[in-house]
Amino acid sequence: MKGDCVMDLSENIEAAAAELEQTLLDDLTARGLVQPIYVRKAKEYANFWRQKAALDLDVEERGVMVWDEKRKALVDNPAVGKAVQIANMMQAIFRDLGFKNIAISAATSADNGGGSDDLLD
Repeated sequence: MKGDCVMDLSENIEAAAAELEQTLLDDLTARGLVQPIYVRKAKEYANFWRQKAALDLDVEERGVMVWDEKRKALVDNPAVGKAVQIANMMQAIFRDLGFKNIAISAATSADNGGGSDDLLD
């Protein structure tokens, strides 16, 4: 039963990642950024997203602390640190592909010319 649930989640992650990748590629194409370097970076971003989603599932299932048999103690779940590292790499790619500037512009327009989005700073 649990295996079926994991398979369903994996399929959902893959479907969402494929949709994300296509959305990124569509946006890049609309901006004329169709050179291979941009396409590779969009695919890399989607791959990182897949990895982060899997790590997030691990944290959701096992928690932020896990039992270490060797130490016979609770330790930090290594998935937490890896997820943070991947999120930082994703943020750099997001910024480098120009999506951060687009998001800031959209947030500024929505605010009628003022403010910024703290998530994008």
